[in-house]
Amino acid sequence: MDTKKTETSAKSRNDDCNHPSLTKEFVSGVPTGNFVCAQCGRHLSAILKASRK
Repeated sequence: MDTKKTETSAKSRNDDCNHPSLTKEFVSGVPTGNFVCAQCGRHLSAILKASRK
């Protein structure tokens, strides 16, 4: 998922997303090594942090 898509998705993100699938994050077509939710665009680190609470 490109960061432009991530930003757009994050704006419309529903906090009730259960993050059903993850996809690799890309910046200008280059993979960052990070993962984001394919549905809401939330970064994996934020998903893991939220699940620890």
